[in-house]
Amino acid sequence: METERTVSVETESGEVLNVFLYLEGDRIGTCLRIDGVPHHFERISADEMMADYRVDLDPDYTPVADKSGFCYILVPFSR
Repeated sequence: METERTVSVETESGEVLNVFLYLEGDRIGTCLRIDGVPHHFERISADEMMADYRVDLDPDYTPVADKSGFCYILVPFSR
């Protein structure tokens, strides 16, 4: 399993933010602050995401994943 990775996050207007991810327990991710609110940003397998989380009400929802079967989630931390 990889212990670190850098990913590029690009906005619709073309702005790019390079984000360093590191191993957190058994997952690779980091904390991003958006307007001061901490968010968990994580690389996760699409299969695991669909098995463990509900991300859309569409029963046919299938996340777009990279060639290795991974995608990313971004969620605020719990209070």
